[in-house]
Amino acid sequence: MTMRFFISLSLLTIVPVWLDAQSSDQFSQKTRPAVKEDLPGQWYMFFQRYSTDVDSSTPFYARHQVFSFQENGYVKNITATKRIDEEERKLFLRIMPENTKWEMPRDGFLVVRRSELDADGIEAYRVVEDFQDPLMQGSPPLKRGDLVLVYFDEQRQPYMRRYLRLIPIEDEEV
Repeated sequence: MTMRFFISLSLLTIVPVWLDAQSSDQFSQKTRPAVKEDLPGQWYMFFQRYSTDVDSSTPFYARHQVFSFQENGYVKNITATKRIDEEERKLFLRIMPENTKWEMPRDGFLVVRRSELDADGIEAYRVVEDFQDPLMQGSPPLKRGDLVLVYFDEQRQPYMRRYLRLIPIEDEEV
């Protein structure tokens, strides 16, 4: 009786580790590290999830966001409590100052720099094949071309994952 109980507990602890490795393998097979040429454009965030408690009232964690990565190395970020429509997006991106920069010192590693002392290092992945991310239960499916951004804390532990999808733009100036 004791032996059977021990085996059952052992299997329970092994299975989740195996599933995580399998999920991680699927993620790495369906994505690749983003490269600098992947980012320019306007992206809307269609999903985000945190692994720790966050203050969701701060703009950084707003539910509705648009990111505009510009060829000149600047990034603009609109945050809102409601969905951002096309008119609002165009207006805000036109009037927002260029004060935040982005760079990719190496493939798959995005740095968003607000000042010399305030920057985020983010892992960035480009989806190469449609799939459901097994690491994010209940998340919407990812489509080829989407970006996955993974944010890390000071201990190098992932605390947030965001999914971005490119906004189709017809020759508009921002």
